[in-house]
Amino acid sequence: MPTLLSRTDLEVILPHRGINLFIDEVKVSPDKLSSSSRLRLRDVPSCTKLLTRNGPSGTIWYEPFMAELLALTGAPLVSRDLPPGHVAAFGMLSRVKFGTMPSPDDEVLAEVTVQRKRDQTTFFKARLENHGVVILEAEVASSVVDLAVFAFRPPAPALPDGGTPICMSSFGWKDSRLRLLDCILSEDAVALRLSAGFTFTACHPFVQGHFPTAPLMMGVLQWAAMVDAVWLAYTRFGCDSSTILANGSVKRGDGTLVAEIKDLLIEIIDGAPYIRETKRVIFREPVYLTNRVIVEVTLCVAAAQPVVPALAGSA
Repeated sequence: MPTLLSRTDLEVILPHRGINLFIDEVKVSPDKLSSSSRLRLRDVPSCTKLLTRNGPSGTIWYEPFMAELLALTGAPLVSRDLPPGHVAAFGMLSRVKFGTMPSPDDEVLAEVTVQRKRDQTTFFKARLENHGVVILEAEVASSVVDLAVFAFRPPAPALPDGGTPICMSSFGWKDSRLRLLDCILSEDAVALRLSAGFTFTACHPFVQGHFPTAPLMMGVLQWAAMVDAVWLAYTRFGCDSSTILANGSVKRGDGTLVAEIKDLLIEIIDGAPYIRETKRVIFREPVYLTNRVIVEVTLCVAAAQPVVPALAGSA
């Protein structure tokens, strides 16, 4: 018989989660190699606004948090074998493909299956469905981390001097609290390269609980910051194609690589960006509270035709 984990069970498994623990139960298979969850976002009023964005036909899920739902669903498959004081954490997302974004009223089904394990990393295949239609496919790598490691917060390195303030009206398609850049550090319209800055502050809504001993910037927010930088570059460089391909990274001010992204494919619909595919995004180092980071992106290829059907509020 499958094991049904309640909200209380999940809080034991995922003690480092705060408002972003937005599921109430996970079903785990008898062999503990697969798990599933169901969620209607409107049933989580405490974070519905944060986890959504404006879409062409109304409010829809914000893409990075669909991937977060996969991670939450798969965490029990890793956490059952963890030693005390250790938790499962995102290590990498790869072969990410989005379909039609669901609305908060849609009930989505998350399914995660263990593919293999290597040392302390577990690799999953994962998918989200809406009314039987696949809306997200991805491979997820989850690593084991010691919470005590994050109890030490190194001093925040300084960013290069200067920076041009960003007009935030370009990001009107999502909640203002999730606009993850605050200044432009450099830009090259010929090379299609842009560098921007961001500070992870105590007022950020996802500070609480992630992690209890030292707040860290969620991996999906680092991914979203790179998407923001691609969108900023697209608008500032006068691009007019309907899709854009880009690579990017997040670094601390001292040059330490925090995260990197390969082949991020974005579609532009009604003047706003939507993630369609990501070949790979790797999370290498933590971003601590008050850390200033540099988000760098390079636009690679612009294509004339959209790669998937236009989005809708529901399938």
